[in-house]
Amino acid sequence: MSKDIDVIVDDFIEAIKDSTSYKEYIRAQEMVKDLPDVIAKINEIRALNLQLQSIQNSDQAYDVQEKLEKRFDELSEDQRVYDFIEAENSFIGLYQEINRRIMDQIQVI
Repeated sequence: MSKDIDVIVDDFIEAIKDSTSYKEYIRAQEMVKDLPDVIAKINEIRALNLQLQSIQNSDQAYDVQEKLEKRFDELSEDQRVYDFIEAENSFIGLYQEINRRIMDQIQVI
């Protein structure tokens, strides 16, 4: 990688780390990192989300979505879980938007 690009990438990474979304994600991560019961709840929500994303059949997706929403409501009664999932979703959204914009501008076949 050229030195110019390397410097730009380093600056870009610092800008991401300085974003509100990233800082909130790190703050939420710190709040739950030593709480195995909370991490288990977070991982359950993640697993349900992955399950939903992998389903092809629309009838089955609807059933899983209902299950996910019900379980999410139960799990997010714990404010720490809710705060973490919200912070994580916000940061993932930022990350996806960055990737989308890069791919829109760089032609790769």
